[in-house]
Amino acid sequence: MNKTVWNVSVFAVLLLIVPLLQGGGMRVCAQNTNPKESIEVYVEPSGGAVLLYDAPKGKTVCTLEEKGEYMFSVCSPKNGWWRICSKINTGEASEIEVSAPTWIYYSELAVRTRNYGAQTLSLYAAASTTSKVLYTFSSELLLRPMEIHGDWCKVQTIDAKYTGWIQQRWLCGNAVTTCPGDPMRE
Repeated sequence: MNKTVWNVSVFAVLLLIVPLLQGGGMRVCAQNTNPKESIEVYVEPSGGAVLLYDAPKGKTVCTLEEKGEYMFSVCSPKNGWWRICSKINTGEASEIEVSAPTWIYYSELAVRTRNYGAQTLSLYAAASTTSKVLYTFSSELLLRPMEIHGDWCKVQTIDAKYTGWIQQRWLCGNAVTTCPGDPMRE
């Protein structure tokens, strides 16, 4: 065996073994890229396990079990599918390591609005505060992210009655607590 083939073989084996040695029970199932246009989200499987795929409508590569909450970043939306761009935090002091492109459908994702002080927020027809207002609310809402454009995110209400754009600073992807900071100053 020549030196190049041997080096590639050793590298491939290390890619499989090192994460197991470093993380103990850490699972590997998605690529960690964290690009600029990403959003923090969470998943709370309640109707059964959530499947993750190697491509939009592709093969299943990982399963998020029904118990617990999962928090991570998504990016590169494509026809309702989001690519997972970070480690998946399980909320139990463990993570699911990411190593290959992994996708999840938007209907599995959630973000909450950060209008903790009952600020009035709106969903807009386009990614601009000068566009038509489609829906206005002053209580915290659970939303599903659909697209991202700069500092804006296209979302859908959980009941699917309203779809529109909201500034990302008003969204929180943490399942267990409120997000820090003041969205009015961001």
